[in-house]
Amino acid sequence: MKETSMSSVDFRKQSIVGDRPSGLFIGHRGQQCGVWQFGKRLYRSLSLSCLIDWNYTECGSLEEYEASLAEHAPDVVLLNHHPYTLSWANDGLKPQDALALAVFHESSQASVEGLPRRLFDGLVCMDPTLSPPDLSILAGPRFIPQPVIEMPAEPEVFTVGSFGFGTPGKGFDKLCALVNSQFEEAVIRINIPRHDDPGMVPQAQVDGIVEACKAAIDRPGITLNITHDFMTEDDLLSFLSSNTINAFLYEDAPGRGISSCIDYALAAQRPIAISKTAMFRHLAGANPSVCVEDRGLAEIAAAGTDQLNGFRHRYAAAESGAEWNTRIKDALLRHRLSKQIPDGRGLNKLLDDRARESYAEAIALLGRHATDMLKRKIERANIQQAFGLDTVRRVAGQFEAPRILAIGSYEDTSVESLKALGYRIDEIDPQVNGHDLESFYVDHSCGREYEIILCISVLEHVEDDTFFIQQVRDLLAPGGVGIFTVDYSDRYPETKQRPAADYRLYFEHDLRNRLMASIPDCALWDVPLWTEGTEDFEYEGVQYAFASWVFAKLPYEPERNSESLVSATAVAPWKTILSKQQLTSTARHQSELKALRGHLEGKLGFLEAELAGERTRIDRLTHQLQMEDGPKALRLVLPFARVLRKLSAITSVTNSETAVPEPQDPSSPPQPVETRHTSVAEHRNSQQVARRLAFSTYRYTFRPFVRPIMWRIRTFLLQEIQADLKTIRAEVDVLKHEVAGANHRAALVSSDVTESVGKLALTIASKPRNGPS
Repeated sequence: MKETSMSSVDFRKQSIVGDRPSGLFIGHRGQQCGVWQFGKRLYRSLSLSCLIDWNYTECGSLEEYEASLAEHAPDVVLLNHHPYTLSWANDGLKPQDALALAVFHESSQASVEGLPRRLFDGLVCMDPTLSPPDLSILAGPRFIPQPVIEMPAEPEVFTVGSFGFGTPGKGFDKLCALVNSQFEEAVIRINIPRHDDPGMVPQAQVDGIVEACKAAIDRPGITLNITHDFMTEDDLLSFLSSNTINAFLYEDAPGRGISSCIDYALAAQRPIAISKTAMFRHLAGANPSVCVEDRGLAEIAAAGTDQLNGFRHRYAAAESGAEWNTRIKDALLRHRLSKQIPDGRGLNKLLDDRARESYAEAIALLGRHATDMLKRKIERANIQQAFGLDTVRRVAGQFEAPRILAIGSYEDTSVESLKALGYRIDEIDPQVNGHDLESFYVDHSCGREYEIILCISVLEHVEDDTFFIQQVRDLLAPGGVGIFTVDYSDRYPETKQRPAADYRLYFEHDLRNRLMASIPDCALWDVPLWTEGTEDFEYEGVQYAFASWVFAKLPYEPERNSESLVSATAVAPWKTILSKQQLTSTARHQSELKALRGHLEGKLGFLEAELAGERTRIDRLTHQLQMEDGPKALRLVLPFARVLRKLSAITSVTNSETAVPEPQDPSSPPQPVETRHTSVAEHRNSQQVARRLAFSTYRYTFRPFVRPIMWRIRTFLLQEIQADLKTIRAEVDVLKHEVAGANHRAALVSSDVTESVGKLALTIASKPRNGPS
């Protein structure tokens, strides 16, 4: 493969941007054929634009093709290829000095993704619902003939028209049965033309279809007219515009291309009824529905054709032709750029020793502009930065004033070299500006789109790589290019061996199917060659390779009923971010609220326990004070009782000592012993009297004073305890109020989070989406 030196390459846009490249459209001979008619209409549509100078020729052999190629020396060759009509090209054609494209008539999402090999440089698919797997698949709008201007009068009897070759699955008999079931009186007009090649559409097959149509009608008011003339385009439009409605009830055929009959029906400007089949998927979005499974023929006809005006405008020959010329011209630019790649292997490949040799000049450029930084790198890993440097310079030449974003730019020699070469680059790296991709993505001050996003050796270190890639997709401008390198090994699904710092190693299915499926509005830059190469890098005992992964955001949006978009499960990254932030904020506030509630409830429980203790103490004191002979009462009266006893003892002694004895006659004999005993008895009687006096004093004198004192003491004690109880209850009320306040604040915080999320969603949704200049 011829290598191209970087110094000899002009990284600016190629000269064909300002020139008018030449194109050669090649068809086959034979006019009574749908493929031939399609080719002629496509050529006329392309010729309406001045972007490419088209010539038309019909070839019946490879020799005639080569002669036409030598005669016209085109920049682009477009073959109206069908395996039956251009069989001489079935082995593929890739001329040296031209871009070879072929029309893929049976294109569908499944068929373009399952192509075993590419026979041409690119395929032209007239399917606006496709999400192409790579940019060599050109998907775009249909094109319709010039619409009927002078419409004939609508027939008095409800008339249903249809047409098509007599191949299986056209559903003509089902159409007859449907009209028979829905109308008492109607006319059915069906044109089943003869084919140039009777072997493709046998007459016996056509006769069987006619008999099936007749058998489906049993009402006398239903008239069936079947013709077999091959109509010109004008005759066919006149036929269709003379009907009340044109209906096509094809059987479902997944994997088939879009039928051309709808192109003519749109140009006829009459209502259209269709069945729900993949061959009419480009009309599935019509609203109100035109499907016979949803509404009756009379109802569809009565609704008119306003819901089809958008399709007519987009598929008009001039608009469609201009759009297709633009896409073909862009493909020619990519084709020429690919031929200048140093190793000639495109942009999606393994960066093995072949690449190290081919990108030697780019590696040397890293050494000149990032000398010190390069010394800290592993030498055999520098091919990744060399590829990034070379690819950014080449791709940047395809845009005017491209905006470039580098993710993970810290210590990246390719970013350092690009800045040294004068490129203005926005960077994302926590060690450079504190940003990671998510924080940059949600920052309103960073709300811009980029034509080029560079990310060298980062993706394998990202845990959620799908979410990461979806954010990159959102930051790409329409037509913008993502340039990645990753750690790669096709053996990883079996070995599961990877360096400690990697979350994974990538392999072909991982890149081509899992990650690309998460960004359905993006396509690989070219057909990948990841399986062609050697895993020649070793780190931490793991053998693997470096792979480049380059994709572009489509400059257009596939129609909303696209098979790939319908089946895609990817969620818009800004929705994921908002959801994560809302969940995180809610969880944080719920955790804080739970902790606060736990603290308050613990304190409340402690105070309630104290309160219960105080209540028990109050009840006990109250009970004791209410008992006259209770312990409290006795303790209060005991000192007074002691005083009275002492008073009683003193009184008895005083009486005995101060008693005056009666005069005694000296001549009388001494007093007997009984007299002394009487004195003792009297002394005891006096003590008993004293005791009775003391208790009488207590009962009749002291007791009336003790009771009020006791009640006063009780009241005093209860007042103090009740004051404490009141304080405790006040504290409990305050705590309950704090709990209610915490709940209220939590509700306000939740409301603020919801409002902030809404504002952030509006901010992100309002980011400008500017296409490439």
